[in-house]
Amino acid sequence: MKFHLIIAFLLIGYGPIAQEKSLPPIIKKLLSFPGDVQTYPRNNDKLIPNLDLPKNYYNTNQIVIKTKDQLLVGIVGTGRLYKLDTLGERFSWTRIDSTYFTGYNFGCIYFALDSTIYSFGGNGFWHTNGSLRYFNPISKEWNARPLSEEVHFTSGPAEYNTRYYYIDHETQTLFINGMSSSAEYLKDLSKDNIYGNKLMALNINTGDWTTIGKYKDSSYTILGASPWGLFVNNNKFIDIKNNKIYTLSERKKNNMLAILENSTLTNDYALSFIADSTLYIGDYKGHIDSMKITSADIIQTNVPFYTPIEIDNAFSIEKILKIIIAILLAIITFLLLQVTRKKNQSMPIAIVGSGQSEKDTTEKTAVIPKRVNPLEFRSSKIIELLDEREKSLLAFIYSHSSEERLTSIEEINKIIGAAQRSTEIQKRLRSDIITSINDKLSLISDTKKPIISKQRSEFDKRSFEYFIYPDYMELVKKVIDLDRTV
Repeated sequence: MKFHLIIAFLLIGYGPIAQEKSLPPIIKKLLSFPGDVQTYPRNNDKLIPNLDLPKNYYNTNQIVIKTKDQLLVGIVGTGRLYKLDTLGERFSWTRIDSTYFTGYNFGCIYFALDSTIYSFGGNGFWHTNGSLRYFNPISKEWNARPLSEEVHFTSGPAEYNTRYYYIDHETQTLFINGMSSSAEYLKDLSKDNIYGNKLMALNINTGDWTTIGKYKDSSYTILGASPWGLFVNNNKFIDIKNNKIYTLSERKKNNMLAILENSTLTNDYALSFIADSTLYIGDYKGHIDSMKITSADIIQTNVPFYTPIEIDNAFSIEKILKIIIAILLAIITFLLLQVTRKKNQSMPIAIVGSGQSEKDTTEKTAVIPKRVNPLEFRSSKIIELLDEREKSLLAFIYSHSSEERLTSIEEINKIIGAAQRSTEIQKRLRSDIITSINDKLSLISDTKKPIISKQRSEFDKRSFEYFIYPDYMELVKKVIDLDRTV
């Protein structure tokens, strides 16, 4: 006998929960609609009785979740999910999760998007959280979705007014009102007031939060999500997409009063939702009522729901415009510099650079500007920069260049007195003297480019020939003429 009792207890605690009664009419009506339907609890009545939970969970809400494929119940304060299985008039509830830890999500909200079950926010263990969790059908546990930041939220008891939340199934966005405080253990609760009185939007797909406005913090009795927005307080619609508040016509307000205040019924409704522009409301004992809503029943109030954060948006636009202007100016400046540079450049030729030997500069080239505006000489002391060998070599190359002739290495060796030296000494002397001339003349020129340039010989590519580029001829002539007059 004891063995049979133990088996019966296990079947009740962990197996499917059989029901003798038929499904409540409000649940049957909910099952008749295809697709996701967002439902809202109105009290703590239990759709699934006799769950094996501690007494502390007896007063927690059971949230009905309607997806396009199934109907489930989430037990607030736990991670438990129960699926409805029906066969004719018989039905049962089967637990489909394998979660263990509880007590972290009292006051959370449940919703479904594309057959994925989500749980958001909740409180427990001295903290209100802002985590978005989704049910993993493979592991049968809840996984946290990464978010850009944590915005704390708890909906509050179902039998009282709850905090605003709205799920836009079309854009897959969750809208909530931010909480002024979440950590009860803080001495100064104002330190945790980042999101107070702010209307926040969470993109479910990307996990990014956005602050869309500010509004007066308040709570609502939510009945359902209609084409005109969230139906709250039995007579108003909050259209968050268009930032408007509508109200019911007087005739429909009277209909609502008839539904909610019937003297022959207790009207202790457990669940409500809107589908096909019709409000359905009922309990789990057998009572159901409905009210059709049309566009003619919606009255505009010209009252916005929230105040957009226009200052922040304007500042952002101003910053973007400044960045665009700065980029355009930078591009224009760059293009002008490129055009100017092309005008002032000629084909690359080999040069002797400052402090470099011929060996080091064999493969290096530089570009000499076509126009040079040499400084006017103010003192004869300038010519003293050059020694006699440098003056002689500069005059010699100048005379050849004026005749459009190149000066060979052998000719330079004779002028500088290195014709009888070894090849290595000749290279070093040529490099030193030519480099010295270029460096000294750069002091009286507005260019840092060498005055004496070189190019490979057409007859022997291993050798170089030297010249003064035509644009520098005037500068060198002034130096030579000054030397002759001193």
